[in-house]
Amino acid sequence: MHRKLSLCFALLAALLVVGVVAGCGGGGSTTASSGGGNEAEEAAGSETEGAGGEGEAAGSDLQKEAEAKVAEYEKPPSDWPGPNKAFSPGEGSATVISCGFAAPVCATQAKDGVKAFEAMGWNVEGAKDGKLSAQTQAALVEEATQQKKTGILLVSVDLSSIKAAIDRAVESGVLIGCSMCVVSPEFIETGKVFNGEVNFETQGEISAWAVLAKFGPKATIVQTNDEEFNPPPLRVKGFEKVIEEHCPECELETKPFLATEITKPGPPMFSALLASRPSGLNAVVAHYDGAGIAMAKTVQQSGRTEPLVFGYDGEEEGVLALKTGNPPYGATTAEAYTYAEWALADQIARKAAGAPEWEGLEELPSQLITANNADEFLNPYHDPVPKGAWEKEYFEKYWK
Repeated sequence: MHRKLSLCFALLAALLVVGVVAGCGGGGSTTASSGGGNEAEEAAGSETEGAGGEGEAAGSDLQKEAEAKVAEYEKPPSDWPGPNKAFSPGEGSATVISCGFAAPVCATQAKDGVKAFEAMGWNVEGAKDGKLSAQTQAALVEEATQQKKTGILLVSVDLSSIKAAIDRAVESGVLIGCSMCVVSPEFIETGKVFNGEVNFETQGEISAWAVLAKFGPKATIVQTNDEEFNPPPLRVKGFEKVIEEHCPECELETKPFLATEITKPGPPMFSALLASRPSGLNAVVAHYDGAGIAMAKTVQQSGRTEPLVFGYDGEEEGVLALKTGNPPYGATTAEAYTYAEWALADQIARKAAGAPEWEGLEELPSQLITANNADEFLNPYHDPVPKGAWEKEYFEKYWK
């Protein structure tokens, strides 16, 4: 009898040991016991799960908020400022100067400016290449001034960096339009300089929400900044504002980018970034699509799946990448630069003719382009513009 009891107790002890080992195993499944459990341990486990659940809920809430904002930013703009009174543009002459053809968006804008002046009936040569050089840009402005052009249209040029040339042009009576430049008040106050742009700080905010919609509340992000141009620092500021206010657990770093790097493979600063961050970097936000697509191709060629690159401007190659996934691209925050060229040509001609000008040129719309709406900007490619024959509806019908 005693021997049987001893055997039973031994078997029971063995079963208890097996149960403890199974319950503590890292990868094994556990089975809930029916009674006899430690209530304090169960309560602690419940609190831990609750805390994790709240954290996940907070993250989910931020991502849902970001997704809702992205859906709004993807919608076509409905408010397009423009003229409402007719005038005669007369016979004028113009020069269109790009910041540099090495930046695709600058080259495209300049060509659009030429088309606008041609449609107006003005004498205009082909777009000039500023070669991403203040010295070259200043020389082209001086040349146009000496040729006594009626107007000069500059594309993404920092007027402060060529101030002497601009001052001489204004003193000579030349009218100047600057597209996507962020022109300081001292130039605007001359009454001979016009600025066509979007709110670049708002663009930075839009881009930040696009990244948060993709990666959520613990995103690791690097953004680039080129202080040789005025828009990038404002975009950086807007991006930082959203992250600081809404994503305290996000990791954000801003790195400088020199304009001339775009002519080199990588570009070099991006190749160095990838080497220093072999993993754990979710997103890189390039200050414009020309750099962004170059970076995205470098990521693709390296065989990595991250970081995902985002950009600005809505350049054709960026939109195609969003459509095809080749290379993978996150989103691009686009501005209405084609519309801006036509608007500036109109304003320059109005000023020259002494005709009524119109307001809103410095408040042109932006739109977020993602894989969801990239189709809307292709076949043929275009940046955000009003629907239909907008050139005639918004401008040409007022040119008598």
